[in-house]
Amino acid sequence: MKIKQQGFTLVELIIAIVLMSMMSLILLSSFNQGIKTWEAVELQSRKMAEKRLVWRFLNQTINETVMTTETIDFKRKSMFSGTDNSFELVAPVAKRAGIGGLSIIHIGLADVDDNKKNLVINRWLYHPEVIKGKVTERRWRSLQFSNRLEYHEDIKGSDYGEHLLAENIEALQIEYLSAKKDADWQTEWTKRKPPALIKIKIKKNDQWWEDFIFKILGNSSIQDIFGGGGGFNFR
Repeated sequence: MKIKQQGFTLVELIIAIVLMSMMSLILLSSFNQGIKTWEAVELQSRKMAEKRLVWRFLNQTINETVMTTETIDFKRKSMFSGTDNSFELVAPVAKRAGIGGLSIIHIGLADVDDNKKNLVINRWLYHPEVIKGKVTERRWRSLQFSNRLEYHEDIKGSDYGEHLLAENIEALQIEYLSAKKDADWQTEWTKRKPPALIKIKIKKNDQWWEDFIFKILGNSSIQDIFGGGGGFNFR
């Protein structure tokens, strides 16, 4: 007695192949969409992390601004000065870098090549010899006379250092506001006293970040840091 073997007809086989193809296409589409979503979330996370890093450094440094003046070219001038694309101040930021003491901090954009700029920090040890243009690898000049920042792969030293804050920055705009009532934002600051507020705008990847507005606390002076007669004779 012969038993007839059951099998798929050609039509059934074609239908099965079509269904499997459709399921594979749906699964592949879902997988690709999941990858794109993951990449978008990761990219946004990196952007937020960079913004937080820049904000945290600027906030702490500006808040710790030390009120001080120096005689430069026979004129008494504030060590805080600013333009529309960079600013300079004295703060104990170097202490967090393991060096200790006060530093002259110059923050702005440095040219990397013809089409690339980085947001960088040039740091000098705040010392009378540095003010005179001695000691350091690169001579310090007041922002009022030299607005060019340098950056060569994160140079660090006890007297001078170059530090990267953010890469590929397209534009930087800085404004300053005094504590006077009804005062207007200014794009330059050369007064004896630092401003009350600093507003910083940063553009990257064709997008402007949210405005950063920082307050200068103004509670520190050289006497506060060195206890009146202690420390270097900056005055």
